[in-house]
Amino acid sequence: MTARDAVQRAGWWLTRTFVGRLLLLALAIKVVVWTARASGAASTLVSTVNAVSSALLLVALVLIGYRLYVHAKRLVLWRDSR
Repeated sequence: MTARDAVQRAGWWLTRTFVGRLLLLALAIKVVVWTARASGAASTLVSTVNAVSSALLLVALVLIGYRLYVHAKRLVLWRDSR
């Protein structure tokens, strides 16, 4: 696999899977919140949106971690059964 293939595969994964889209959405909201806080807007709405984006980011990372765990488990068990 070349670097170009890896970039194309990552782009496909980020834009066409639920977890990838969730990750992009959470990061986009975080960027908006960071920009709002840098401009001096520190309200309860900004804090609430930040908390929601943190929860979305946590869900995305847990789902990615679970998928990696399942993939690794399949690899290890497949090699063990041979």
